[in-house]
Order: sequence, then C-alpha cells, then structure tokens
Amino acid sequence: MERPQLAVVSEDALQALTGAVWRSLAGLETRPAAADADVEGALTAMVHFTGEWEGVLILDVTPGLARQAMARMTGASQDELPEEELYDMVAEVSNILSASLLPRLPRPCETSHPRVERLLDDRRRTAAGEPVAQVRMACEGHALRVTLLKRR
Repeated sequence: MERPQLAVVSEDALQALTGAVWRSLAGLETRPAAADADVEGALTAMVHFTGEWEGVLILDVTPGLARQAMARMTGASQDELPEEELYDMVAEVSNILSASLLPRLPRPCETSHPRVERLLDDRRRTAAGEPVAQVRMACEGHALRVTLLKRR
C-alpha cells in the first residue's frame, strides 16, 4: 500500500499560526524577526507528533517574553511571577500551537504533552529530525523561534 503524500507546513503558515496564538492568548502582536534574532537563554518547549506524521515542534521563548505574556494573561506584576509559571506559559503556547498544526498533518496523528527546559543545544535539535519550517519572530523587544522538524 502506498503511503499518502505528507503535508508540508510552510513558514508562512507557521508564522501566521504562531502570531494568532500569541495574540489570542496574551494579546501580544508578533512580527517577523531577523534570522539571527537572539533567543539566548530561552525556555524551550518540545511537543512530539506520532502517527502517520512523526516529528517535533520546538518553541524557544526568551524569559522576558514569557514573563510579559504571563503577566498579561494573569494580571500579575512581572516581578511577582515565579519561574515555574513561565515554564507553564511556554508549555501552554506550545500545546495550543501543536494542536493548531494537527489539521495540516496526515491522520492519524497525535501530540505528546509539552516538555519545557532551558534552550536545547543545536546537536539535540538536529538529532530530533529534519527541518520542515522555522520562523523567528519579535514581540515587545523580545524574540521567539518556532521550529517544526520531521523525524528521520
């Protein structure tokens, strides 16, 4: 039996979905950023896709952006937010973003729960798969990066 052609998520689509998630969740507007936009020290969320399409979504968010978004979502002062709440916020954004990608991928396809840690090094990122799409975006003076990898 021949396998169906795998859907490709374009960088334009990934950028649009990412912008919509940040806008709806925290009321923040994103815009395209330079390819070298700094995500140093970022909180990194990974969501794995399994099934007919296998891969991983990686979301890198600078702590400053995570703190600003969480403050907007909760009404708390940025200074009052403990670091674990920033991890929760990045996990939630990655969860919503991965769910938004599911209709674009061959079925059946499921997602894992997000796992958040400090920025992954490039060796681990490369080992996760082949790049399908990657976007860097800026928001309120901070950067974020979204990468979709197809498992080899």
